[in-house]
Amino acid sequence: MPETPSFKLRQPPPPPTAVTPCELAYAELDVTSNFSFLRGASHPDELIYTAATLGYRAVAITDICTLAGVVRAHAAAKSCGMKLIVGCRLKFVDNTPDLLAWCMNRAGYANLCRLLTIGKRRTEKGKCELRLEDLLERHDGLLAAIDLRGDSLPPVQAPGEEALSRIDQLKRCLRDRVWLAVSLDYSSDDQTHLDAMRSLSGVLRLPLLATNHVHYHDPARRPLQDVLVCIREGVTIDQAGYRLFQNAERYMKSPGQMHRLFSAHPPAIASTMVIANQCTFSMDELKYEYPDELVPEGKTPSEYLAELTWKGAVERYAHFSRPEGSDTSTLGGAEIPVSGGADIVTSGGADIPVCHGIPRRSRQTTVSAPPDLSSEYSGMELPSNVRQLLEYELALIRQLNYEPYFLTVYDLVRFARSRGILCQGRGSAANSAVCYCLGVTSVDPARIDLLFERFISAERGEPPDIDIDFEHERREEVIQYLYQKYGRDRAGLAAEVITYRGRSAIRDVGKALGLSLDMVDSMARKLDWWHRGVLNDEMIREVGLDPADPNIRRVIM
Repeated sequence: MPETPSFKLRQPPPPPTAVTPCELAYAELDVTSNFSFLRGASHPDELIYTAATLGYRAVAITDICTLAGVVRAHAAAKSCGMKLIVGCRLKFVDNTPDLLAWCMNRAGYANLCRLLTIGKRRTEKGKCELRLEDLLERHDGLLAAIDLRGDSLPPVQAPGEEALSRIDQLKRCLRDRVWLAVSLDYSSDDQTHLDAMRSLSGVLRLPLLATNHVHYHDPARRPLQDVLVCIREGVTIDQAGYRLFQNAERYMKSPGQMHRLFSAHPPAIASTMVIANQCTFSMDELKYEYPDELVPEGKTPSEYLAELTWKGAVERYAHFSRPEGSDTSTLGGAEIPVSGGADIVTSGGADIPVCHGIPRRSRQTTVSAPPDLSSEYSGMELPSNVRQLLEYELALIRQLNYEPYFLTVYDLVRFARSRGILCQGRGSAANSAVCYCLGVTSVDPARIDLLFERFISAERGEPPDIDIDFEHERREEVIQYLYQKYGRDRAGLAAEVITYRGRSAIRDVGKALGLSLDMVDSMARKLDWWHRGVLNDEMIREVGLDPADPNIRRVIM
């Protein structure tokens, strides 16, 4: 039975069903999503679906110094047939102008990721410190556009001598892979601004690129974007002033609108398709790449995993011939618990299909361990059903080329156990006999019916999850072992995205709109989890406020 969707999680909109490219070719290459925290006011899927509905030929998500939004954008683009260009906005600390960077190919994606890693490791969490020389050393496979406006709202100023020098370095390095970005927002000086940029384009000998500097998919999101600016800057809406966009034009305009907006300089629109046609990279090209230093010289990952598994199986089931009272064995030099004598909940005798062609297990039937083991193990006996399970699982793992993944997990567990660090595999990994024999989990496949396909299957098309819990006090030792073994440039911690909940949203939005702290606090306290982040009129009256008040309505809209 499918799980009920969590009300705490945003449900994405459905993809558009009928998408027809517009006759006027255009690709939007400067799009800021809400993964540029407190800047973009639309989700990646909203931006992608809007671009598809409008008939864009391609769209690029260019969040500030991050690729965090491209995965969701990629999923949305695949669902509606939209071409997604992977990129981001690079900001520098050495007076180099902002750059919009896009990946032409797999090499470009690798270089962009490396640039962001370098910039983020130099500074504190949440920031990125890049210098021009970083880009000059890692520019292969990248296209770029210089954005002199950056995040500033006043008219673009002519670059100074230092900026001109850095632009010249970029030109000499990227050659015909760099443009000069320009955006118009229907302000009174649009024509003056475009004339100035055309003149600068001639001086710098860089072609112009038209963008709309998009921050939301629909003009109705402008109030939310203003509130995000206020939260980011720590001011109220009355104090924000020139920090805010002067109008609601930073939305996804139709190709027809963009062609009219740049009718005085059509080559700027044409440049969007020149870039889009050169960017062929897709996130589908990415594959899991595992460490190869875990395998001893002269052996393949498949051979080494099979060797560890069979040896582990013999040690796990050594209690069949082990004297009574012995309840541990060693695997890879570390003690692991065996399941003989453990109370394990079984399936109540029901015949549960576990693997195609594998019969229900019987502990009474045993066969000799495979003859390719060393003489130390060849005389030991294994339950026949365990051997069948292991042969099936190892064959599927070999078919899917997941051996390095299992070896990497085994190495972590081996290290933890060798240091006496408590650890335990859990979740669907408990359905694997290979994981049991490697010491990753403690569920004996000879004593309980397991569904291996719940853990791994060829149809799923992705590696399985092997969740391992390490004792909290010593988890850092395992992390440091990872850094030491693989290097900090090849290891990283996964981050989770924290989103607003009802109370925190009420507090921050209320403060941004200028409501008093006691008023904001009373509204926030009225919300409980079952309200699903929604304050109704009756709840507003209960705290002594008027639900018809315009400021109150803006907070809870």
